Amino acid sequence: MRLPLRPIALALLLAGCVAPPPEAYVPGGSAATAAEAVPIGNNARGEACRMLRSGDSAEVFCGEWGSPSARIRQVAAAPIPAMAAQTAAGQAARMQCEAPASTAVLGGQPAALMNCRRHNGGWPAFALVTTAGGKGYEAEGVLPALPAAERAIGVLSGLASPTGTLPPSAALDMMAARLSRQSFGVNDLAQYEQLMTLGRQANQAERFVAAETAYRGALAAQERMLGAGSPDTFGPMIRLALQLSNQGRYPEAEALFARATPLATRTSDPLARAQLAHYRGLHEANRRQADAALADFGRAETLYAAEVPPELRAGGAGARAGAFQAGGAVVDPLAARAVVGLVEVQRNRAAVLRSAGRVQEAEAAAAA
Repeated sequence: MRLPLRPIALALLLAGCVAPPPEAYVPGGSAATAAEAVPIGNNARGEACRMLRSGDSAEVFCGEWGSPSARIRQVAAAPIPAMAAQTAAGQAARMQCEAPASTAVLGGQPAALMNCRRHNGGWPAFALVTTAGGKGYEAEGVLPALPAAERAIGVLSGLASPTGTLPPSAALDMMAARLSRQSFGVNDLAQYEQLMTLGRQANQAERFVAAETAYRGALAAQERMLGAGSPDTFGPMIRLALQLSNQGRYPEAEALFARATPLATRTSDPLARAQLAHYRGLHEANRRQADAALADFGRAETLYAAEVPPELRAGGAGARAGAFQAGGAVVDPLAARAVVGLVEVQRNRAAVLRSAGRVQEAEAAAAA
């Protein structure tokens, strides 16, 4: 008899924490309308972009992707190195960035540019700070959106119009090689995210064959865009492995977990090692290997806990789950994902203990 575990729900939660309401993606909230979208040319892949302005900030949407390709906001003007350091610290929970490089935008405005990778999916990204027209701005987004983000800064600062030729940009020249080498568009991202969503939905409904198909497609898409063997193919790879395990295809699942193991220490996702241990634990539980599953869950719990804020780490499962209610304490996306992982691994451990007849230990684990 199959263990009463729900790895499907786990995959849904670990993929990206709690989603904000749709209006959170639009400056001005639900009051913003499509009429406020201003065309600002194309991104580096030739996909049409539009700018949604909210005061001195803006979001840039390109192609068919429903999420912002870039976000720009006005900040206090300061020396560029100080601005870059502040932006790098602020983005650390979302992206892994290299050291800032001095450059210029919009015809000579001082700036600093950072090469980044998003934790979620490992997609090439950027962070940019500048004092354009004497005002401070910071921008971040996926790599192809850099030209559109620079134009949006120009519009906000009054140094450029939504259409026409942009002033010369040393930042775009600096990123030209990376833009050509890591060539993907936001429509590619939209396809990848759609496949990951389909996989999660099928997984949650326990349609494991359909989930396998979706995750296999997502893995193939990511390998096509980032390159076969890219460390950031880790995410869809372990999800695919779990679907194979859920179908009882244990040797195939084990082979994929073996491929994913060396990637866990190189991927841009700080939670990768915790997820690997967690998913391996679910795999062992599927195989009825309770001791191995519990050992993996223990490792996962330790790794998740390292990213959970101290005030939640000691609060018990109820307090941690309550952090996701309106006004909850968790706002850092990395910490939020770690809290979800910690709650779920404790529930999974309790389920394995209960199935093994170790009821008192199960109750203690559920209350941890």
